[in-house]
Amino acid sequence: MVDVSDSIQVQKAIEEVGQIDILINNAGLWVQGPLEENDPERIKEVMEVNATGPILCARAVIPGMKKQKVGESST
Repeated sequence: MVDVSDSIQVQKAIEEVGQIDILINNAGLWVQGPLEENDPERIKEVMEVNATGPILCARAVIPGMKKQKVGESST
């Protein structure tokens, strides 16, 4: 299991997997209940996983994909 909000864990996971040809960038958390009743730390965790996580994952795989010339846009 990898914490996608942790850039070091993401990078290590990508290195373990090796060649990446495609990335399905899908991870997410949610908080239940009224916003004013949610713990600010839990809200921060949700934002880190849902917003920062996909960016870190993409950032980690892009150099290898460019080197392999896969995953490029045709435009």
